[in-house]
Amino acid sequence: FIQWPSKNIKAIYHLNDVNDSSGNSLTLTNNNTVTFVNGKFGNCAEFGASNTNKYLSRSAVGIDLGGNAAISFWTLIETAPNSGESQGFFWWASTTGTARVIYFIYSNISGTKKLILSAGGTETQYTITLDINKWMKFDVVIGSTCYIYLNGAFLFSGSRGTGISSFNFLNLGYLYSGNPFKGRLDEVILFNNTLTEKNITQRYIFEKGFFV
Repeated sequence: FIQWPSKNIKAIYHLNDVNDSSGNSLTLTNNNTVTFVNGKFGNCAEFGASNTNKYLSRSAVGIDLGGNAAISFWTLIETAPNSGESQGFFWWASTTGTARVIYFIYSNISGTKKLILSAGGTETQYTITLDINKWMKFDVVIGSTCYIYLNGAFLFSGSRGTGISSFNFLNLGYLYSGNPFKGRLDEVILFNNTLTEKNITQRYIFEKGFFV
């Protein structure tokens, strides 16, 4: 049985509801009635194929993204972004200093679909067309260099800018004031340290063998 490094887990959101299963009691707030429906494993958060304002949030996460951190999640996109549109998987913001953010979005830029990671003011784009109505898994590893994995395999990397400090505000399925996600999220896990490529790959293979 392949397990995450449990001592580094800050929050576990199975998204059967808004509760944190890590023991750290980092319960989410449900904004504008996100529903919970059949998901990848058990239930998941359903934001909707035409979502305009639904998201989940937490105002005090307590992870220092100026150091090392990671977020792992499963997602199913129900509606692809139109030209000029971006959909936010997550948005993390600081409570101090310049309040720089880390966010991960799926965008359509003049007809070209891209994943975009913005970390401390430094943006990295990766051209890719993601499947619609098919579950996939992302792992985002945050450090001086950030690494994106899709379905257990390395996809792309980007640099983290300066000014990052203790990041406490988290949105799932939304950025600061828009870019709603149109689909489902499941099994969101927050880590207060890095993840290795081996651990990410092994965990995905384990989950795929049982559930895909």
